[in-house]
Amino acid sequence: MFEKIKRNDLIDQAIKRGVQEERELPEETILLETSHPNLLQQRILELNQVFNLTDFLMGDSDIETAIGLITPSQALFLECKLVDTDNHAYNFQALYDAIYDSKITIIPIKNIHTWQELVMGDGNIAIQLTKFGDLYIWCPKQITDFQMASLRKISECLKSIHIFNPEVIDQVFLDIHAWIGKEEGGELSLEINQLSLDTLLDYYKNSDLKGSACSKR
Repeated sequence: MFEKIKRNDLIDQAIKRGVQEERELPEETILLETSHPNLLQQRILELNQVFNLTDFLMGDSDIETAIGLITPSQALFLECKLVDTDNHAYNFQALYDAIYDSKITIIPIKNIHTWQELVMGDGNIAIQLTKFGDLYIWCPKQITDFQMASLRKISECLKSIHIFNPEVIDQVFLDIHAWIGKEEGGELSLEINQLSLDTLLDYYKNSDLKGSACSKR
């Protein structure tokens, strides 16, 4: 039976690893293809299977926070139930441990970068969700076709929420914002005013025409 990971254990683990000056991701574990998942991986697969973006954003959850990770090879979404705190960063660390064999630190222990910056730098998309509130997306400068398709699915889901639940949306404050990593450091901030990711998708489409995005990795 899975027991929630202790926040302090993740901190101790990060301290033991020390500052990772050069980040080199180990081979990614594709959880859906794992023959013998460990308890943490099993729990992530369970939470991912039952997660419904529409239901969560509309408040059908007993927890306030959720996370999403879109790597070049897999998309995982789950409520923040991996750690004994519903803090996004620590649950994201547990998710990273499951797919990168506990070898990469993203929580800001002795790191000068935020966990979102580190995830973007790893070529992954990080998504932070709050029930009845916020949807924040951090994207790397270049994304794969799989990541682009995953963003399109999210955008279509958001549009369907607006179509089928207009009266609810009028009462819910849903702040959608996206950041895109830049080659020279920092992020490009994109405000998304409508309930879709069209602005973000258009950015990558235009960049693709210039040969700078949507490449294979």
